[in-house]
Amino acid sequence: MKKLLFFVLALVLIFTISCSKNAMPTASDNNSVSALTTDWHQLTQAQRNSAIITRAYQDNGVYTGLSCKVWMQNIVSSASGGATTLPMNQAYPYECLWTTGQPYIYYMNQFPPVLIANAQVGWIVQMYSKNLSTGVIVPHTMLIVAMYSTSMDVIDCNFVSAYTVGVHNMTFTYFYQHAIDPLGQNYRYSLYYVL
Repeated sequence: MKKLLFFVLALVLIFTISCSKNAMPTASDNNSVSALTTDWHQLTQAQRNSAIITRAYQDNGVYTGLSCKVWMQNIVSSASGGATTLPMNQAYPYECLWTTGQPYIYYMNQFPPVLIANAQVGWIVQMYSKNLSTGVIVPHTMLIVAMYSTSMDVIDCNFVSAYTVGVHNMTFTYFYQHAIDPLGQNYRYSLYYVL
């Protein structure tokens, strides 16, 4: 009887220690971030692009209070489980380019850029965008979510409404009319995809 009681108490003690270890993480248990990082980088490019688009659509119609770039940085970080994020833009007058040296970001092109018609779903556009009514030129970040023969669907923040995320169609002609930098040069944009 003593042996049986001892055996039951030992099982209860083992179970209690096991449960308490799982309930209270320690410094050695912080492998979840590295596991997410490994998983993110083991995805195909199409899977990574899809994850970013899916996460972006969750904000469609949402007022964020964020700039387009900060919103996109948050989307990429969230979609990748914190495995990667987007770098900042370069300084004026090169805000249509991202800073270099960031991990897991592949820079698609400089100038002249790849034609926007050759871009792919899931690529991120960093551009200068000119308001043709006011002449104001500002940097803008948007995510391509669909491509057609003469246009694309993009999701971004601050285009449809201030600080609000929205999906809209943009013809390539419209894109090129607006992709002008502060120095007056046409087609100041770059294309990226996230590794």
